[in-house]
Amino acid sequence: MATTLRQIAKFLDNRRWQYMVDEDNFRVLTSVEANHVEQFVIVIQLHEDGKFLQFYVPRLLGDAPKHQHQESICHKLLALSGNTKMLQWESDLINEEVRAAIKFPLEAAPLNEKQFNHCLSSLINMVNQGLMPQIKAMMASSLNSGERELGEQILLMLQEIAPEGVLELLESALTAHQSQGSLASI
Repeated sequence: MATTLRQIAKFLDNRRWQYMVDEDNFRVLTSVEANHVEQFVIVIQLHEDGKFLQFYVPRLLGDAPKHQHQESICHKLLALSGNTKMLQWESDLINEEVRAAIKFPLEAAPLNEKQFNHCLSSLINMVNQGLMPQIKAMMASSLNSGERELGEQILLMLQEIAPEGVLELLESALTAHQSQGSLASI
């Protein structure tokens, strides 16, 4: 049983939400305020003449496709997809987009408001409260571990070419400097 953009708009009206209908692309766009997502835009799109419904948050991780630890991020997203019933993570490297999506087939029965609200609320809660904090922490730690690896490589190179005792002098100088301010001023 198919659904229509008009039906989706009615469900959003009942929630008193603002939205925009894009009939040319068979979708409705709306947004919500969130703690862990800067621009939480939600696209509700119909496929196959309304027999397939997709809720998704586009461009969720703005810089993930360009992130230096992109492979780690993709592995984390894959693991998170396996741990959630409804939510899937999709990565489109051509458009440099990572999105969270819930896909809902409507072949056997018409979409009712309870199902619609469940999908919409689940998408918002899983992304904002459950998964984005984990992903942002992982991206930050990946960056820190990358910097740490580079620092260790530099220290190993210095150890090979510098006279004995230089690393200890550098360590004490850095410790003294850190107690006075940040390393950013070096």
